[in-house]
Amino acid sequence: MQAVSDIAKQANPEDSIVFYVSTHGRAREGKLLLAAQDSTNLEKFIDFEQTFKAIQSIRAFNQVFIVDACESGQANDIVSSVYDAKASVLAKTAGIHMLLATTKGTSAFESQDPNVKNGAFTAKILSTLKDKATDKDKDGRISVIELSDKLKEGSVSTAQYPVIQNVGRDVQIRVVN
Repeated sequence: MQAVSDIAKQANPEDSIVFYVSTHGRAREGKLLLAAQDSTNLEKFIDFEQTFKAIQSIRAFNQVFIVDACESGQANDIVSSVYDAKASVLAKTAGIHMLLATTKGTSAFESQDPNVKNGAFTAKILSTLKDKATDKDKDGRISVIELSDKLKEGSVSTAQYPVIQNVGRDVQIRVVN
């Protein structure tokens, strides 16, 4: 929460922020709980909804949330419940993007490749960002919507399907080399 507070003091409306977390996740009583690095019990889990609401205080109009954790699809329900009609109008002038590793109630998996040190979803994102075919409009950049479209084309693994939501303005995230 201190990092969110520090960013909120510096961010401007034209800025973009990326919230990325790859950890253990668990849905309980309508909440998505994310394991802190030193977590051994539920008391040390981070409440995604509380974190999401704090991030909404940041003035950056473009926000990308990437959550590579079990049961991360629960975050989609949380985000939907946070936005009312007024916020939805704002989201259309801004860009709010959710890239979640898996559906609510299902597991996220580690990569099957022993040389990959990321979860399967993170590995899929990284390989998709390196693939020049992801740049569908051939403008030399990959946007979050181009990334999202490519991620929607198939599963991450045989039992893991991401939840992808894009609302509003697109965000450029990578220059293609």
